[in-house]
Amino acid sequence: MVTREALTGISVIRVFGREKYEEERFDKENTVFKNEQLFINRTLSALMPMIMLIMNGIALLIIWVGGKNIDAGSIQVGDMMAFITYTMQIVMSFLFFTFLMMQLPRAEVAAGRINEVSETEVTVVDSENIDDSKLQDVKRYSLNLIMSALRLMEQIVRCLVILVLKLKQEKLLQL
Repeated sequence: MVTREALTGISVIRVFGREKYEEERFDKENTVFKNEQLFINRTLSALMPMIMLIMNGIALLIIWVGGKNIDAGSIQVGDMMAFITYTMQIVMSFLFFTFLMMQLPRAEVAAGRINEVSETEVTVVDSENIDDSKLQDVKRYSLNLIMSALRLMEQIVRCLVILVLKLKQEKLLQL
């Protein structure tokens, strides 16, 4: 909001001589925003190592307890490996859920911006006197551009085919 006011009302601020006050206000808001972002980034950067530590600790615990049970003959190695696999799938589900929850606020803000843009009244209207001959030129240039792109793609495919054939020949010669 402060940035928007600074951009839209810059001439008014200079007229009334409040530029210093607005700079201080912007610095204050910017410092608050910076501190919030630093806290969030530090928290998120610590999250992944903690989750990996938990996952590896669980695997170590399962192997330790499972090793004792295998030594006692009550379970087999495959049972312990299956249990580790299932446990890691459950822990990974929680990990993905955590990342999903971290993305929800960002998605909410993005959805709000999209709604704001879609609900904005259209201020640019077509003129009454539209010259359709210029539109035909645009269509012709667009078609030329598409055809050029297709020719380029065809050349790239040819080069890749030649490269693959040369690599196959070199492999056959090495055998």
